[in-house]
Amino acid sequence: PWLETEQVQHRTFPAIKIGLLATDKRVKGAGSCLVEWAIEYIVQTLSPVVGVRFLTVDALYDPDTGYDSSGFYQKLGFRLVNPDESLPPLHGYRTMYFDLKPLIDSWFAMIGAYDEVERSEPS
Repeated sequence: PWLETEQVQHRTFPAIKIGLLATDKRVKGAGSCLVEWAIEYIVQTLSPVVGVRFLTVDALYDPDTGYDSSGFYQKLGFRLVNPDESLPPLHGYRTMYFDLKPLIDSWFAMIGAYDEVERSEPS
């Protein structure tokens, strides 16, 4: 099971899903920028008020053309939920996840350090 090393026994996890992300091929890098912005927004804006651990996506797999968008997401740090899944996948997509916890922990550590500096400065 996921998070076995953290002794988590749950079968479901708090996540935000990217739905229907598509970009124009003529705009190189737009997809990466959108995903990176989403990660930053979730970590800095949503995670302080909403319990979230993962960002998920159903990466398109087109058996007719062989197009598989999972490689795009893997380059950004996403991992396949089921790396042993046979291809083509049953539903036309491969479910992937990005663990936000390391980024959230770093963000809160940085904010905490910043708050300490602000409190220690003389008025």
